[in-house]
Parts: sequence; structure tokens; C-alpha cells
Amino acid sequence: MSGALASVAVDPALVLIAGLAVAALFAVAAWHKASDPVRFEGVLQGYGVASARGRWLLARLLPAVEALVPVLLVWRPGPGFALGAGLFALFGVAMAAALVQGRRDLDCGCGGPMARQTVGWGLVARNAILTVIAGAMAVLPVVDRGLTPWDAGLALLVLGALWSLSLAAGGLAGNAGRLKRLRALDV
Repeated sequence: MSGALASVAVDPALVLIAGLAVAALFAVAAWHKASDPVRFEGVLQGYGVASARGRWLLARLLPAVEALVPVLLVWRPGPGFALGAGLFALFGVAMAAALVQGRRDLDCGCGGPMARQTVGWGLVARNAILTVIAGAMAVLPVVDRGLTPWDAGLALLVLGALWSLSLAAGGLAGNAGRLKRLRALDV
């Protein structure tokens, strides 16, 4: 490891919080995709990914790979974070490529049918940030100390705050899209 990174060590409470957050994101995403693979094939088609047979396979394989992230985070956090970082990066690049090609009305595929999010640069930035966080957790050493009950309480508090912010951001994004469509109708 390089000199600057070798002196940085991550507190285990931060690893716990990041691990729970990344695990929750991928567990929910995998569940939504696996519960409606035909819908997810449509999302993949919007991105112009693969042939029809390739999309059929990806729509069934990708949720399994996403579901592997939380499992790995429990037993092997380093590889779990690395796989998560790779998936966040892959999804971010796919969204950026779609935007550059002018495809702006795509469902990002992040959630289920009730959580439709239109691809935008904000989602690309979110994935870039998540890639950096998961990547850092994959490679940085962890401070050698045990977790305390305070750490667990802090983890629950931070995850609750992140969940609330996520719901608020999703609601704002959904309302912004509805407002844009209403303005286009001149209502």
C-alpha cells in the first residue's frame, strides 16, 4: 500500500455503518430485480444492453450477484466491499453512457416499479460516491478495536438518518419529474 494510504486506518464503527448501508442497498436492489425479472429486462433494453437472450440472462444473473454483496460483507468484508464498488462503478458508467447518448428518460433500474428513478447526473454522482466509499472500505486497514454497544447505537442512528434522507431525496426526485411533466402539459 502507498505511504499516504498506509497511515490511514478506518474505525470499525465506520466499517459497520458502511457495510450495513451497502448491504441494505444491494439486498433491496436484488430483491426488486429478482421479483420482476421481465420488468428488469425492459430496463436493460432501455440501456441497449445485449441481445434479447443476453438481457434474459442478465436479468436473472445480476440480482444473484447483487445478493452476493451482503453475504460477502458478513463473512469477507474486503471482497464484499470490492464487489459492491465494482457494481456501483459499472452502474454509474452505464448511466453516464446513456446520458451522453441522449437517453434521459430511462429508469435507472435501482429499485422496483414503485421506486422508478429517472437516470440523471445526480445518480451518476451518487454512484461515484458509493464507489469511492465501498472501494475505500475494501482496501483500507481497520483499527484494531472491538465494537461497543455505542457503536451499534451509532450505526442504527446513522442508518436511520440515511434511510430518511434517501426517502426524502427519492420523493423530491419523483415530484420533480411529475412537475416537469405537468409543466410540459401546461396544466
